[in-house]
Amino acid sequence: MGEGGRNLPILVLTVVGVVFAASFIEIYALPRIYSGIPIPFRSTEKPIGGILLPATFLHLLLAYGGSLTILLSARRAGFKVDGLLPSTRKGVTEAAALLILLFSGLLLWWFPHALLSLIVAGIYLLFSEAK
Repeated sequence: MGEGGRNLPILVLTVVGVVFAASFIEIYALPRIYSGIPIPFRSTEKPIGGILLPATFLHLLLAYGGSLTILLSARRAGFKVDGLLPSTRKGVTEAAALLILLFSGLLLWWFPHALLSLIVAGIYLLFSEAK
């Protein structure tokens, strides 16, 4: 459709879809994450340790997953993004391990068994970079 075989409408629709999905998740997931935490905080409480990890994992998962989705759509639309996407089997496995790490870190707040997948994915990422 576009110059050089580029299909720009697919990329635009993907970007709009990712932004809409991330906004929807932010609006409906964050209140669930923050439920049970008294707001406003009393002056002697320290709320940072309680909610910081799940909210951080949620935002990292949204940023990495959204970026990966947009880049995969751009490659499918004909744009040259090969240097930004994992192309080898090891790279794809590391990207999947990072997604598992982020998702299990988010689930860790509600399901303590998610610690196992968090540790396994973290160890895999450490050992894959140690070579």
